[in-house]
Amino acid sequence: MVDMTVSENTEITLHFSLSLSSGDLVDSNFDGKPATFVYGDGSLLPGFEKKLMGLRIGDKEEFTVPPEAGFGQPNPNNIQVMKRSTFSDDVELSEGLMLSFSD
Repeated sequence: MVDMTVSENTEITLHFSLSLSSGDLVDSNFDGKPATFVYGDGSLLPGFEKKLMGLRIGDKEEFTVPPEAGFGQPNPNNIQVMKRSTFSDDVELSEGLMLSFSD
């Protein structure tokens, strides 16, 4: 096996899970294909990407990205109220459910 260390322009393939400080799982790909990207290509938040710098093949790491290096501090202006009829009937809505929107 090649001894490779993550640095600029390194192609990285990894499994990850993303949780809130409360422990609630936001996203994970451990049950599927790993994600692949190039370090420094702008596809990841800089705060997350920096945590990968220097890792080597096979490393397993757990770390915290503070809000200011991630998605930012909570902003009440980002809360949107939508009618149930906005969603299709097959979407099971529940308190705490996270959904992604394009806008």
